[in-house]
Amino acid sequence: MNCHNAQSRLRPDPRRGFTLLELIVYIGVLLLISGIAMSSLNRLWSAAGNASASTDDHGAALRAAEQWRLDVRTAAAPITIEDQGHRCRIPNPSGDITWNLTNGVLSRQITGRPPNLKLPRVREARFATDKRKEVTALRCDLVLIPRSTKTRTAPAFSFLAVPAHRPHLATP
Repeated sequence: MNCHNAQSRLRPDPRRGFTLLELIVYIGVLLLISGIAMSSLNRLWSAAGNASASTDDHGAALRAAEQWRLDVRTAAAPITIEDQGHRCRIPNPSGDITWNLTNGVLSRQITGRPPNLKLPRVREARFATDKRKEVTALRCDLVLIPRSTKTRTAPAFSFLAVPAHRPHLATP
């Protein structure tokens, strides 16, 4: 009898569970994998937020450019480019419209009124003439400030517009 009991104690019990050490190791591995997954998910959410904000900036730049094109097309007199290409003055029947870059904000202002359009996060805005065969067009080059510091190139846009009545461009 005693011999049988001694052998049964030495044999592993098939109903035996996990030891405390095994459970701690499994929990540690699970926490490590969860931490890596959460870190990746956090980076993904951050990148998605930056992409969404950049898309909003691009859309705002396109809307501002369409307004600038409309202003150029409806010019009532010669258009002047001032301040080394950072300011564009467009005579309009409702008053002169000035497009100006100040402290990283491109703004549109009608004389005697507050600015009614502001495009923030602009690194550079240049207005210039673009002489073609038959016509002289105006060009607006915009460089936006990227949302992410990891971005290698800044978003850049060039827009062309031709005055509808083709008034001669004034020299500053």
